[in-house]
Amino acid sequence: MVTDMATVDPRGRAAKYTGATIYEGNTTVLEGSGVLTVTEEGPNKGNTYSGKFKAGKFHGEGAWKSGGEGNSYSGSWKNGEFHGEGTYTWADGSKYVGSFASDKFHGRGTKYDVAGKVEEQGLWWNDNFLSDMAPAATPVVDLETVDHRGRAAIYSGDTVDGLPDGDGEMTVTAEGANKGNKFKGQFKRGKMHGDGAWVSAGAGSTYEGSFVDGNFHGKGTFAWADGSKYVGEFMDDMFHGRGQKVAADGTVEHDGLFWCDEPQTEDD
Repeated sequence: MVTDMATVDPRGRAAKYTGATIYEGNTTVLEGSGVLTVTEEGPNKGNTYSGKFKAGKFHGEGAWKSGGEGNSYSGSWKNGEFHGEGTYTWADGSKYVGSFASDKFHGRGTKYDVAGKVEEQGLWWNDNFLSDMAPAATPVVDLETVDHRGRAAIYSGDTVDGLPDGDGEMTVTAEGANKGNKFKGQFKRGKMHGDGAWVSAGAGSTYEGSFVDGNFHGKGTFAWADGSKYVGEFMDDMFHGRGQKVAADGTVEHDGLFWCDEPQTEDD
């Protein structure tokens, strides 16, 4: 692992990187999980990506935020570009949720306005909306299903092809430590995906923010029952990226970089 290593982003802009690397001959290559921030002067200064790298490029699951405009993206990447399933959010809160190809809205997706109302839903091609071809959602009440970990649950909300898809609420009914855990928010193909709020019935802890494939992923707030909390970036259910951990009495325990749940010391 390296810390604040001077490098360039996939577009060739000067940047600093903290994370995993490999060596190819005499060259250090960004590979694995890491955080990259653009340092080059200009409109892209401060752009930050936290997630997976391959051969020096954003590749896999990750979250990006513009340092200037405040727009953000969380989802799948390929060779440094938005590619696959993801969510692009503008600074005003409007967003697109769906398929991407080479940094463009491409495939099935939904565009929401600032208030969360659907503006366009269906098929997109190179950022252009083509037609309302998305399958219609069917609302259900107390559907017997399973959560993303395979635990028995009940669900009320929108479904597509019999799976939770859209806005809804799910409660775990399986006996055990997770019984009563509840999620309210957005679903995709049966999993928590998008923005939402989760509550642990047993431990009393909560999370509110972004989800990807059932996991805390992107920006969010995790609060323990005693009132302590972490506010910042998440990846695969872990504190990962920049964030702040605050004790129950309001004392800031760490403000900065976290790596797989662990606070990191940064060089000045």
